[in-house]
Amino acid sequence: MLDRKILIGGVLVAVAIFIAYLIYPTFLSDETLIRRLLEGTVESFNHRRAGSCVTALADDYRDASTRLDKSQLRAVLTSVFLRKQNFDAEDGLFLYPARIPEEHLTITIQEGSPPTAEVRAKVLFHRLGDPEGAPLWEVDATAELTKASGEWLVARSRFRELKGRPPF
Repeated sequence: MLDRKILIGGVLVAVAIFIAYLIYPTFLSDETLIRRLLEGTVESFNHRRAGSCVTALADDYRDASTRLDKSQLRAVLTSVFLRKQNFDAEDGLFLYPARIPEEHLTITIQEGSPPTAEVRAKVLFHRLGDPEGAPLWEVDATAELTKASGEWLVARSRFRELKGRPPF
């Protein structure tokens, strides 16, 4: 009898955690949701997960600078991530991780139907293990996002090279 009570208690705790997981994002601000989207995309890039890099993109996504759509960008990232000279043989990490310094990130949200947002960021690419050293490549990136069904997605993007060149 005691085992059954423990089992039922465990199931109730699991259900409560699952419901909280589903409801929690509804209490977050749009800016926080967008920041998390960016953080997840950068993390996916740094861990060589091409598929996860493009989950933040709308199905009709297009980059104005490269003219790549969502599937083309995924193919390019996959190619870059698979080149042996671009990842550490021991741990598999990408040798040229990206980061977005907080002081170089702006998010402007426009209420409407649907809500939209513009994100501007300076993206820095460093040599793995040297995040504070001089970046190998700096770009000024702009993304236009739309919110559909409670989810923010990147519809358009463009970038301008500031310094250096792509190391990969």
